[in-house]
Amino acid sequence: MLLLYNALVALYFIVTLPYYAVQILRKEKYRAGILQRLGLYPGELRRALTGRHRIWFHAVSVGEVRAVTPLLKLVREELPGWQIVLSTVTLTGQTIARETCGSIATVIYFPLDLSVAGSFPGYQMGRFFLKHFLQSIRAFSMQTDIDARRILAIGAPRERVTVGGNMKFDCGISPTAAEERRAARAALGLAPGQPVLVAGSTHRGEEEILVNLLQGLRGSHPDMALIIVPRHPERGAEVQELIEKRGERCVRRSSLGRGAPVPRGSILIADTIGELVNLYKAATVVFVGKSLVPGGGQNIIEPASMGLPVIFGPSMENFREASELLIGNGGAIQVENTDGLRASVISLFDDAEAMEVMGRRAADAMARSRGATRRNLELIKKLVKDSTRA
Repeated sequence: MLLLYNALVALYFIVTLPYYAVQILRKEKYRAGILQRLGLYPGELRRALTGRHRIWFHAVSVGEVRAVTPLLKLVREELPGWQIVLSTVTLTGQTIARETCGSIATVIYFPLDLSVAGSFPGYQMGRFFLKHFLQSIRAFSMQTDIDARRILAIGAPRERVTVGGNMKFDCGISPTAAEERRAARAALGLAPGQPVLVAGSTHRGEEEILVNLLQGLRGSHPDMALIIVPRHPERGAEVQELIEKRGERCVRRSSLGRGAPVPRGSILIADTIGELVNLYKAATVVFVGKSLVPGGGQNIIEPASMGLPVIFGPSMENFREASELLIGNGGAIQVENTDGLRASVISLFDDAEAMEVMGRRAADAMARSRGATRRNLELIKKLVKDSTRA
């Protein structure tokens, strides 16, 4: 079975090589870490990865890095004899991992492997193939009961599957204090009572919707400010061109510089890494992207934990548990289309009490859902104990 897997990896690499060769020449995010992706690590990293007990954590991008960081710190404290390795896939994830975890973990790019992205029906079709590999995994800590049922359906041993919860709830973020909000607004040149919509982790197709929204609200909310944070910072120039074609002024954070105020009346495009949470502090209302376009949504846990009213679109498959929890507790609004987004933003801007209640309910719902990090730590400690006993 392993021979077949390796053959598929080789075939996948050969078939996709022309595409990736072009992308490597065109885009930095593909060039970054290319040698490590091919298993060619510099001498210093090779030495760091040999000769010690180690625990390897994998975090695809920024959101996963932030989620796993508290767990890494606990592992470092409670299992001091074990080396921590943290791998990422994306350039942005690698940057944040080095900044936040470089002192406690050896940070690397994830080696090239056969793509495992897919849907549950796709995994079911490959059940025979997957079952062999699942048998070699000693424990599965799934986020929800649904995830547990799915991993069982494709062949995981029942006695090894538990529900650990979602570590993104343990983000370490608490409701934003009034002074923090004032400071965040002042740093951006925003007035204390000015209505501010922060659109986080937007994807192609959503920025135009947001500009339309701004233009449509000019009559009723002339001082509204819009901050757009593209999920992929390298799209900054693309978003700027789109906004300027619509006749709006805008400025990119990468050219403005951190700490510099935004020119009055300009849309801020935050095309930098690691600023989203700080920008949320300046928000009146938050819209979370990759949800009005098909994509599965982005992290709604962070703004909700900050006590902010959150709006998102119909596509939230990647954050199903969090979105259902927030909606059920009155801490968020899910809209079906652009008209729903416009109506929801207006209703919140015009009702300070409703905004406060929604934000408080959002923060309360997030606080009640924490604990996955500690549960996963205990599972890791058990596995470590069993491995040293064997």
